[in-house]
Amino acid sequence: MDAGQRTVNEAAAALRVSEQWSARTPRGFIWLPYLRAQRIWATEAAPWHGVKMFRLAAETQLFTAAEGDSDELTTLLWLGAEATTSGLIHDRGVVSLHCSVLVYEDNQVWASKLFQVAALVQAMEAQGRAEAIAGSVGREPLVDAHPESGPRTEPDPILSSLTDRAGWAGQQRWVKRDFGAAIEWLGQYGIYAAEGPGGLVAELPFGDGGVNMLRVIKERHPLLGWGVRLKLALDGWPTRPLGSGLLPVELNALERDSWDSGHFVGSWGADRDGAAPYFTCFLPGALYQPGLLEEAITWTGERSMWASHFLGRRHVEELSSLVAR
Repeated sequence: MDAGQRTVNEAAAALRVSEQWSARTPRGFIWLPYLRAQRIWATEAAPWHGVKMFRLAAETQLFTAAEGDSDELTTLLWLGAEATTSGLIHDRGVVSLHCSVLVYEDNQVWASKLFQVAALVQAMEAQGRAEAIAGSVGREPLVDAHPESGPRTEPDPILSSLTDRAGWAGQQRWVKRDFGAAIEWLGQYGIYAAEGPGGLVAELPFGDGGVNMLRVIKERHPLLGWGVRLKLALDGWPTRPLGSGLLPVELNALERDSWDSGHFVGSWGADRDGAAPYFTCFLPGALYQPGLLEEAITWTGERSMWASHFLGRRHVEELSSLVAR
């Protein structure tokens, strides 16, 4: 059994998926934790830097939306700023929560746990936030039913498992020594990092002298308890002629299919005050283990390079288009 299929099976066991409320699919499964079904699957292996890589994805459809409706997509931009482990994807007239983790043999053990928690948090949010998210753009949330068992009238107990532990999970985790270890680790690679309010700040270089800013902040989530939030701001994010309104949602959709941007755990978004957009995610204390913060910074560094390269290329293309006019 390959690493991708093994991680799918481990996710099914961790989520306690029952036959009554699920159905197998090629290399994955669909299950109904409550009102909205979640699809979990592994891609076929793809060569990536000399290893066989699999993408493990979890996706929950929230509501239907009009194609090309810029007002709706701009609203989704603001919602991305509150992301935990999934991003909003607008594809073929449906808005979904999506997350994915890249898995290969050497990282399968810890990446499997990351995926299990990310998928569970997505399932929780899809049940609890879909109505508010859909309502923000004047839509009705989707409600699913199992093809044989019908609609589910009570939520699966697994949906409250992280909330039940939130009172203590992570309270003594990701403390000052964790941030200090991460700062020292970054210094070994010549990357500037220093203590910041409640965590650390780091400068992630890219290209010819560009620097993106990463902030890691310990905070408490109302449902998930203590954890850390990562916020990656891109240097010189071009807002003209591209326009900032749609680009974060575009990047979410592009990341879904990218093998070079790291794990897609979180979302691109922006604050309502009009500040530059950024990528953000929240890692709950249930994920804590020594070294995970360094891993999170590593995959954020991959995203930093990928996004800066994409934006730079896109900016040149847009400028060339304007000059041609």
